[in-house]
Amino acid sequence: MLSVINLAGNKKASAQYKLNEGFEGSQFPPDGWTVESYGSPNGIWNYSIRVPRSGSKCAVSNFSTGYSSNYLISKRFIPASGDSLVFSFKQTFWNNYSDTFCILVSNTDSLPVSMTTILLSIKDSVSYPSPVDYGRFAVSLNAYAGQTVWIGFLHIDHDGDNVRLDNVTVGKNISNEVGVIENSFPNGAIGSCLFETIIPRAIIRNFGSADQTTPFRITYSVTGPSSYFSERSDTLSAGHDKIIYFDTLTADEPGTYNVKIFTSLPGDENRGNDTLVSTFTMVNANYGGGLPLNGGYFYSNSTECSMPAPAQPLFCWKDTTGSVDLILNKTNQTVGLLTGSIDDGYFSLGNILPAGHKIKFFNSLYDSVFVTTNGIIGFKKNDVLLSADAGHYIY
Repeated sequence: MLSVINLAGNKKASAQYKLNEGFEGSQFPPDGWTVESYGSPNGIWNYSIRVPRSGSKCAVSNFSTGYSSNYLISKRFIPASGDSLVFSFKQTFWNNYSDTFCILVSNTDSLPVSMTTILLSIKDSVSYPSPVDYGRFAVSLNAYAGQTVWIGFLHIDHDGDNVRLDNVTVGKNISNEVGVIENSFPNGAIGSCLFETIIPRAIIRNFGSADQTTPFRITYSVTGPSSYFSERSDTLSAGHDKIIYFDTLTADEPGTYNVKIFTSLPGDENRGNDTLVSTFTMVNANYGGGLPLNGGYFYSNSTECSMPAPAQPLFCWKDTTGSVDLILNKTNQTVGLLTGSIDDGYFSLGNILPAGHKIKFFNSLYDSVFVTTNGIIGFKKNDVLLSADAGHYIY
């Protein structure tokens, strides 16, 4: 819930949060907050249940192919001397886009036109955090102490990125607050025998002003093709981070694993960052590909790691009854189709597709097939078709 506190006559007010928004409520925007979008409507702020920094939801502004300016504006509040705006921000895509994220402030009203002061501006490919995880940002509001203000989160997008916002707070550090800031390992895609052992690790931070000298619990759990739970206890000085190592994880079944990391500090004054959810994918070691770089295709390999595994992808054997032999008993059976020799050559197979059909490969269309005597299949003529070693060619 978002709270607004009157500072007058309250000496302890500056130690409390004036804003504490994790977008967990049933309505969006939250009570007192507003959204506005100019240009393409695709980027207007909304909530999402996918990839929150903590909890079950976050705020998201989608990308748009046309230009758009998308405002998410906070409820009014009064910062105290020394207060900072703290928030978690994440980009979604790896590529570099025409994308900017700004923090604006107004002490007039909540209208976008009044948001004329920029407190922070970050740009995709320059100062955005890595797409792997959220980045934590802090902006001083000391210049606005004692004033009624509104904060604007502006996503400027032109065929750009999808951005996420979570854990928005304003106030000084409280005494007792620890949280999880990163799932260091495992994350992303991992080959099933790339590592002999998988030792999960996470980074926790003491956000509070008090040293935590009594050990508190940190847990790391995994669900998916297999389940896992490990627990540690540790201490943490104020303002410091620490890497926590957990028990060895066995996760050799392919598939997506869901990670949940949790800090359990007795008396924690902000539970909003206690939990971090993440995922990693275990990929069969006996095949590769599947990424945009590979056009979504998978391919077999013969690495030592993959030898014990069954062949993948599965082959589809077709009934060859009624087919035409190209080579039979070491003799070319075609007339005018073979270029080169039976040892290093290729057969040009055109007009073999049904009328109006073409082969689509990496978003290109082809109407011919070239089969080499060295086991290479191509869709257009190239010198590599005459070679026994395709790996020496760039094409």
